Amino acid sequence: MKNKTNMREYIPIKTKLFISTESFNNISSKEDLIILTDTNKYILIPISNIDEYKNKIIIDHHKTDDGTVKSNINYIDEKKSSASEIVYGLLREYKMNIRRELGIYLLTGIFLDTNKLTCNLNSDTLRAVADLLDIGINNEMISYMQTDPSGTRRRRVPRRTSSHRVRQSKARL
Repeated sequence: MKNKTNMREYIPIKTKLFISTESFNNISSKEDLIILTDTNKYILIPISNIDEYKNKIIIDHHKTDDGTVKSNINYIDEKKSSASEIVYGLLREYKMNIRRELGIYLLTGIFLDTNKLTCNLNSDTLRAVADLLDIGINNEMISYMQTDPSGTRRRRVPRRTSSHRVRQSKARL
């Protein structure tokens, strides 16, 4: 990649993407709609009182079990490569326009969950990737999204340590 600062034109940051659990608890209402993506387990969600929220939607591709959050609407499809692929499908189903900024996030999610298109692939996944590339997204944009601010490439988190990392994050919040 030639110059990271040029990437800002592709991914304008207009809002704060992440807030602390404390901030969430201070601004949220039990009537708010909570959308959980790419996770469906209580242990992975840093909101201890998630069941008190009346309106929840889960969009995920992971298996459900006794530890799955109870929700009003579930879009859980274990055959999909990623939650990003499911979101892409929902947007297409409802004939919503996918702007390039959103397309970058969706394609990055697909790339991460398929380990750069080397696993969990099916024809739907490849069609979604092709459609997202047609929006004008290129590999440089995806590489940028997979790089942290220090310039180091992000690596896929092994599944066996993801819940441990969430517990560590909860302790820091």
